[in-house]
Amino acid sequence: SCHDLRELDVSANKINSKTAIQQLITFIKASSGLTRLNLAATGLPGDSVRDIIMAIYGNVYIKVLSMFSSL
Repeated sequence: SCHDLRELDVSANKINSKTAIQQLITFIKASSGLTRLNLAATGLPGDSVRDIIMAIYGNVYIKVLSMFSSL
């Protein structure tokens, strides 16, 4: 199941629909297995970044986070 997912790499995938962003936020908040998250080069809208950061902050299991691309 998705709750067993350890690493999520959505880098270089454009995420700009409000539904997709809300689903990502919900997943991050609920995931107790996720330890690595890569959101680099996703083109997240600025108004959604705060909500995503708050979801990440609330997830004590995420140990490795990447939000920047060297491209």
